[in-house]
Amino acid sequence: MEPFTAYLTERSTDGVTSPTDLFHEIRERGYQGSDLPVRRYVAGPRTGTVEPARGAVASPRKITTWIMLRRGTLKSPRGGTAHRRAAAIPRQR
Repeated sequence: MEPFTAYLTERSTDGVTSPTDLFHEIRERGYQGSDLPVRRYVAGPRTGTVEPARGAVASPRKITTWIMLRRGTLKSPRGGTAHRRAAAIPRQR
């Protein structure tokens, strides 16, 4: 399968994404294996091989604490209360 991966990549960028069609094309070029590796190779980019970036997620306990605090008592990491800092942000019109 290794000698045919460049050809498969080239053909898929040309718009041919059918594993069956690609299998028949490389079969004519001398590939002697089964169609399963071709199907897996074609399905790789489709399903997404890049792990999405994930931000830091607060724990449920931390979120509950934020919800249960009285308004104006939540402290901002930059100093002052979060409510006052949010009020200072200019609103877009």
